[in-house]
Parts: sequence; structure tokens; C-alpha cells
Amino acid sequence: MLRLVSADDAGEGGTLPRDHGGPIARVRQANLDAASLPALDARWVLASRASRLIEGGRAAVLSPERRERLRRLATDLGLRPFDAGLIIAIVQDAARAGEDPLGRDAESRLRLVRPAEVNADSPQRLARLLLLSALLGAAAFLALVLWLR
Repeated sequence: MLRLVSADDAGEGGTLPRDHGGPIARVRQANLDAASLPALDARWVLASRASRLIEGGRAAVLSPERRERLRRLATDLGLRPFDAGLIIAIVQDAARAGEDPLGRDAESRLRLVRPAEVNADSPQRLARLLLLSALLGAAAFLALVLWLR
């Protein structure tokens, strides 16, 4: 059940009181869970990879070779090079601030980056690969039948 709460009922600062384990806490947690990026989101995949590749603790150093590898991965995932740079910078900034590079704050910043563009010809490419696989399978089966005779 929802009800309106006046500023007097909400407590200091007009916010709802802390409710550890109660309905308010469950709603807060449900909102946080719903706001998280899916594990297969290209932005999250790149951020995860970047967090594993940074070195130096709070220095958050990323060698040019590793940065280039991340940019290639980003392109393969459908991200623009500019967006890849933003994602890497978000991860490095969180690490340098002593935060979890994949924590809630970093994740909320990742949501501001443009999502990956899905390649429009992917379904056609998949259909062609399936057809090619079926033809190769049929040819292999025919070769096996002829060999057994």
C-alpha cells in the first residue's frame, strides 16, 4: 500500500527514515537491483575487462597495449571508440578514488554512456552461417556414406 508522506512525517531533510530490513529497505534494494546493467551489456563487459587489466592499485595504470586491446574489444562489441574511452576512464577514475571500479557509483556513470549499436545485418549473417554449416554437414555425411560403401 502506498501513501503520501508529508515533510513532517518524513523526518529531517524531507527523506524517509532508515528502515533496516523493512518494506522501505526492500523497495530501495529492488530499485537498485532493477537499475543494474545486465551482465552481457557491452558497456559492462568492457568495464569488467578494464578493471581486470588496470595495474598499480590507486594509480590505475593501463599500458598502451592493453588500452588498444580494450578498444578493439569495444569495437567488436559495437561500441564507438569514444564511448570505449569513456568507459575506461570511468573505471580508472573509480579505482583512483579508492572506490570499487565495478561498484554502484561506477555503474551509474556507465549508464550515461551510449549503449552498443547492434549490427543490423547480424540476423542475415547468422542465417548464412547456419546454411553453410548445414551444407558442410551434409557434404561430410555424404562423404562418410560413400567411404563406408
